[in-house]
Amino acid sequence: MVAAAKINHGKMACPACGEPVALKESTATGTLSWDCQDADCEATGFAKKHTAAARKWLASVPKRTPAATQPAGAGEQPSAPPKPAPKPGFSFGGLK
Repeated sequence: MVAAAKINHGKMACPACGEPVALKESTATGTLSWDCQDADCEATGFAKKHTAAARKWLASVPKRTPAATQPAGAGEQPSAPPKPAPKPGFSFGGLK
């Protein structure tokens, strides 16, 4: 038996202990779920699509911007300033 695929919406704080937990959505039913991996907590939660709990959980996950819609250069390291244009004059480029 194969488990149904799930969409990972991101991380939210565990309602019981505050540790970060992954909020996932079942592609088959749309049910949201999370489980805390903290050894002292181990809480779990499930919420049907379109319930108050599901809306609250989705609102607590920071919004991610898809890579395709980010402006050019977003997330990249700043590059070095451009090199100045060469001065006109003699060049070895044409010699063989």
